[in-house]
Formats: sequence, C-alpha cells, structure tokens
Amino acid sequence: ARSVQEKMILIDTLIHRYHWELEGGLSRPGARDLIGGKPKEIIDFLNNLSYGAKSSPEILSTRQEWLDKVKTSREQYASAATERNRKKAKKTERERLKRKVREEMLARRRDSSE
Repeated sequence: ARSVQEKMILIDTLIHRYHWELEGGLSRPGARDLIGGKPKEIIDFLNNLSYGAKSSPEILSTRQEWLDKVKTSREQYASAATERNRKKAKKTERERLKRKVREEMLARRRDSSE
C-alpha cells in the first residue's frame, strides 16, 4: 500500500478479519502471522487500533461487546490449554508405565535364563 488511504483500508480489513475469526471460536488468527506476537499482545494492539482516543462514538459503543468476545476467547484458550496439558500428562504417565512393564519383563527373562 502506498497511500494513506490504502494503508487504512488494509488495517481496517485486518481488524475486521481478526474480529470475524474471533467470533468463529478458538483459532489461530491471521493477524498473528502478519503482526507477530502472542495472542494477548495482538488483541491489545488491535484494541488500541479499533478503540483509540480518536474513535467515533459509534465505534466506541461496540467496545464492551468486543471485550466480552475477547474474554470468552481467552477463557476458551485457557480451557483448551488445560485440556492439552491434561492429555499430555496422561500420555506421559502411560508411556512411563509401559517402560516400567517392559523393564520388568526383561528382568524376569534375564532371571529365568540364568
């Protein structure tokens, strides 16, 4: 984009895309690849672009609805992270038990062959 107007259109498109993706549920936002950073940093950055000091009253009136969506998304993300960690711990424990059983079987074979 070369002109200020073209740049603003691209920024506006980015913001709307991010909002649309967030409404669709938990996902990796396209803005993350473009802007870079952690999800919280991206949300804060886009919030400042969307709801800055010079925003119109119409835009500012939608702020609470947006903040509610952000809160829901963060809760979903935290819940998904907890579930991933739970599954990982369960898998690690299963692998540990398999190793233990394998080691015990090998020890029994050694003992019986002696």
